[in-house]
Parts: sequence; structure tokens; C-alpha cells
Amino acid sequence: MPKPPILTREQVLEIRRIYRMAHRLRKKKGLKLLRVGLAADIAKRYGVSTRAIQHIQTGDRWQKVK
Repeated sequence: MPKPPILTREQVLEIRRIYRMAHRLRKKKGLKLLRVGLAADIAKRYGVSTRAIQHIQTGDRWQKVK
């Protein structure tokens, strides 16, 4: 069985930047929630699971990467 792809520090920082931009746009438009499927789109782009992206976004994983 192949190993799952491992994200680099730069990729984690880029994912966080994407979320920050999405939050700014959401606030600017006066919306309460982020776009449905954002995590799935990012996960597909980086070849990881949606849950991995959610862990990065919430700080459950990769918290030491700043």
C-alpha cells in the first residue's frame, strides 16, 4: 500500500493563507459561513483528505508551523 502524501511546511502555510483569504472575503460579503466544499477542493488540490485540511485549518495538526 502506498504511503499517503506528506505536506510540506510551505503547503501548510499556503493552505492557511487560502483560509485567511476566504474568511476575509466572507466577512467582506457579510456571509456567516465559508463556501461549502472549500476544504474538499483544497484537499483535492494537495492530494490529501478533507479531514487533513480541516485539521490544518483548526490547528489540530501542524500547530508548530508558523
